[in-house]
Amino acid sequence: MYKIRESDFDTGYESFTSESGDLIGNLEMQIEQVIDRFTEAAAETQNTSLQEKDSVIEVLRPHLHSQMSL
Repeated sequence: MYKIRESDFDTGYESFTSESGDLIGNLEMQIEQVIDRFTEAAAETQNTSLQEKDSVIEVLRPHLHSQMSL
C-alpha cells in the first residue's frame, strides 16, 4: 500500500491520496515542517520504529511565478 502526497506551494496545501485513488485528507502545509524534514534527516533515522510504514510518493508543484519567463 502506498500514498501519493501532492504539495502545492502556491496555495500552501497538501493532499494525500491512497493507492485506490481515494482522497485521504487535505492538510494545510507548514513550511517549517518541510524545511525540518530536509535539514534534520539524521534525527528521523534515529526515530525509526519496528512498525511497517506506508510508502509515500511526493508530487511537488513549484510556485507559478518561478516558472514565468521575463
